[in-house]
Amino acid sequence: MAVQHLQSGTQIQEIYPFREISKKDFSGRTTKGVRDILAEESMVEIAGLAGFGFPNFPESKKVFQVAYFKVNESYKSIQPLLNGLLAIGQPCKGSVEFYSELDTFAVKFYQSEERDTVAFLERVFSVLKEEMRFKQILKRVIENQERFGRESQLLKRELFAGN
Repeated sequence: MAVQHLQSGTQIQEIYPFREISKKDFSGRTTKGVRDILAEESMVEIAGLAGFGFPNFPESKKVFQVAYFKVNESYKSIQPLLNGLLAIGQPCKGSVEFYSELDTFAVKFYQSEERDTVAFLERVFSVLKEEMRFKQILKRVIENQERFGRESQLLKRELFAGN
């Protein structure tokens, strides 16, 4: 990083021994890879990873990667929602596909597009987590309403039993 100072009409450039100051980035950018995101999610398990270059075209310097994952048995209820989210939209670069015969999802992307793919997966998993949270809250609300209804019925029986 260079800082420029104006000193009596001349420009002096000071070079500091560090090139970059690192700080926590709150912009949503992450240095995690697809493998890291899938490994951190408790609702999925990694089924396989693959990658290959293009030896016939080494000048392209492209590396294609695929990550396979399955939804854990305890989270199978979210799989239809995940399929629906993937049917609605795909990442700008790369793709996420579901193979029903294998009950497996495949995340396909070029290594240079990994950041966009990670951002897409983070958004998808965020929506799934919010949906699971909503369902838990809704379940509690329904249980409370049922309990309130039973208590109301009991109270009515007790009040009108004396007549």
